[in-house]
Amino acid sequence: MEIIETSTTVRPAANLTPDEKWGLLFDVTCSLEIPMEDFDENWWPLVSNIWTQWNLYKQANGNVRKDFACRLTKHWESSSRQKENVSIEKCRITKTRPSKLCHAKIRVLWLISLEIVRIEHYKDSPNHTHTVLDSDRIKRSQAVRILVENEAVKNYSPPAITVTVREYATELDLGTSVSELKRKEVSNIKYKVHGPMESHLFCNSDL
Repeated sequence: MEIIETSTTVRPAANLTPDEKWGLLFDVTCSLEIPMEDFDENWWPLVSNIWTQWNLYKQANGNVRKDFACRLTKHWESSSRQKENVSIEKCRITKTRPSKLCHAKIRVLWLISLEIVRIEHYKDSPNHTHTVLDSDRIKRSQAVRILVENEAVKNYSPPAITVTVREYATELDLGTSVSELKRKEVSNIKYKVHGPMESHLFCNSDL
């Protein structure tokens, strides 16, 4: 992986693979500078499932600063209160995800006049306490969802879509992100694309 260093800032080479880009944005150990359009289209979609916005600050010169926390931070405990006037038998069965499992943070600055995005390690933020697979199990990245949606518009079943997406992802060096892609996840995305008219194709079993 080739990178260009300027003092304490790293400008990654343009020919990095998606897995290499993902690695730099998962563990941000130094400041990165990436062309704005390239960042928005080819970098951030790879880690959109890992980071969630913590706060936002717009500067007078048009620059934007956003701080992101690891999605596994989950600031608030999930409510376990039963909905009023709804019997237990009719309540959805859901899993409660623990909060505050990871406290990693990053800072992202959109430098408008320079058309550059700068990604920084947030102050004294610790490293992630988990692997990328843990993040993928909670939410799929935008990059993976786009692959699934592109196949979901075609008229074939979720199992076939799952196999096709895994093949495409491997060719695009996104294999790690779809290694545990489930048929149920694909079915849910296909449902959102097509609506209830094709609900007879959906299956809840995993590959």
